[in-house]
Amino acid sequence: MVCADRCVYVMRHGLAQSGPVDFDRSLSEQGKRLLKRQIKQFQSADGIRPDCLLCSTAKRVRQTAEILSDLFLGTPVFYHESLYLAPAERIMEQLRQTDNLYKRILVIGHNPGLERLISLLDCLHQNQNLYPADCVSLKILISDWSQLKTGTGKIQKIFRAGV
Repeated sequence: MVCADRCVYVMRHGLAQSGPVDFDRSLSEQGKRLLKRQIKQFQSADGIRPDCLLCSTAKRVRQTAEILSDLFLGTPVFYHESLYLAPAERIMEQLRQTDNLYKRILVIGHNPGLERLISLLDCLHQNQNLYPADCVSLKILISDWSQLKTGTGKIQKIFRAGV
C-alpha cells in the first residue's frame, strides 16, 4: 500500500554575500530579511512543519537553519558535508537513507541540485526556478524513504521569499 503522508520541503539557502571562498560565504542582511519574511509564510495554515532538517554544511546554509530554528524549535537538524553543492541524485540518496521516523523533511542546500531534485521528484514541473530562501513543498507518494525515486513527488505549494 502506498502512503501519501510524506513530504519533502526543498529550500534554497538565504541570499549570501559575495566572497572569495564559496563555502564560507555568510548570509547578507537582505538574505536575513527575506528569511524572516519566509517564516511568516511558513507559519500560515498551509505552511511547513518539518520533522527534521537535512542541511549542507556551508556557512550560509547553517545560518539559514539557525534563523529558522526558533520556528522549528526542537526539530533535529542533520548537517551533511555531502550536501554541499550536491547534485540531485546525491540529495535523493541522502533522503533515501533518512530514518522513517521522519515523515516531513526540510532539505536546505544549493542550486542547481535543488532545482533538479524538484524536477526529478515531480516530472510535470520541469525547470522550476528556486531563488534564495524560496521553498517548494512536495507530497511524496511512498511509504518508506528507501522507495524514493523519480516521479514519486507532487508539488503542493511554492513559497517565494521575494514576494
